[in-house]
Amino acid sequence: MKNSKITVKTKSKSYPMYFGNNILNTTGKLIKKNLPGVKKIGIISDNKLPKKLLKKLIKSTKKYELKLFKLPANEKTKTLNVANRIIEQLLKNNFNRSDCVIAFGGGIFGDLSAFVSNLTKRGIKFVNIP
Repeated sequence: MKNSKITVKTKSKSYPMYFGNNILNTTGKLIKKNLPGVKKIGIISDNKLPKKLLKKLIKSTKKYELKLFKLPANEKTKTLNVANRIIEQLLKNNFNRSDCVIAFGGGIFGDLSAFVSNLTKRGIKFVNIP
């Protein structure tokens, strides 16, 4: 399957959605194209994902300064305490509004990462890779 793009349009904005084979290998290029000011990326990941997938994502984003958060996929992860610890680490590493948080895993990570990115510096960029 060839990589494809669709544009999702809402009342307030629109955003691209990419899918296809080996999409993880092009994540860094897609971020550069769609979010040109990004210098740092925080990856919030399921600690049970195959290491092979995480390695592909890290290799693809190697031109960026990376901060990795590997967490268990359970409801105990979706707490204000966990979100606060991640935000504190992002701020400690001088993340700003032009930087990015990537959710890498299922729904818990998408929810947590969206919340964290929304609260950090009044909203840093957010990418969801379910």
